[in-house]
Amino acid sequence: MTDAYGQVDVPTNLTRVVALSAGFWHSLVLQANGTVAAWGTSTNSALYGTDNVSYGQGLAPAGLFNVVAIAAGGFHNLVLKSDGSLLAWGLNTYGQTNIPAGLTNVVAIAAGSAHNLALKVDGTVSAWGQNLYGQTTVPSELSNVVAIACGAWHSLALKRDGTVVGWGAGVGLNTNVDYKQSIVPAGLNNVAQLAGGAVHSLALIGSVPTSIQVLLSKPVRGTNGFGVTLSTTRNGRVYQLEFKNSLTDAAWQSLPLQAGTGGNLSFADPTISTQRYYRVVQW
Repeated sequence: MTDAYGQVDVPTNLTRVVALSAGFWHSLVLQANGTVAAWGTSTNSALYGTDNVSYGQGLAPAGLFNVVAIAAGGFHNLVLKSDGSLLAWGLNTYGQTNIPAGLTNVVAIAAGSAHNLALKVDGTVSAWGQNLYGQTTVPSELSNVVAIACGAWHSLALKRDGTVVGWGAGVGLNTNVDYKQSIVPAGLNNVAQLAGGAVHSLALIGSVPTSIQVLLSKPVRGTNGFGVTLSTTRNGRVYQLEFKNSLTDAAWQSLPLQAGTGGNLSFADPTISTQRYYRVVQW
């Protein structure tokens, strides 16, 4: 394992790390208190310093607190805060650190070599940065997305029904980067998680949505609504309250997506007028 740029020289003062992400020559971690530590090369301003940047303070960007998800790109970083806003820094040759104006209510993020994806509460996806291979050209009818992933030059989206959509490098436009990484295999379904490598993609086949056993607390049935609290995790975990009016209904109806925060998260259905059946799902 090489360490020419200090990328594996882990700071000794890290505590309660809950997520990690790796760029080309730098490393990024999220700590339980919502702060970020970064180290490794500062080439192309990938980091604010050469090593041992810790706790989201000092040399890190101002306001780097309350972080719930991190994503390290090639030479840039992207973080999601608990209020659904984003912060990015590092190399900006293709505008990859320019957060699109008006982009809010984000619940998950992903970073490629020089581009980013953001998943919103309504299940739609925003993309920005390098578009040389179409990696930020989100398919026009893409909806009901519950998870996202980036490769170096391609993008992936997992839909609520367990199917996958891919775009960007991989469709034969450039033989130097196209290895069919964005071409979804025929018949691929029942996918629970996604991951993107430089020029390949992975899908975890499992229950849709992913089955988890957690304690739901503080259920409240009011005059015009229902609420429940769930303990959540961080970094890309997305949650959704779903309901059926009858157990004989064929499909669950979904309410807006919410990002895990590492703490208790409140879910609510403000429109209930009759008896309903609920579940909380996680991706």
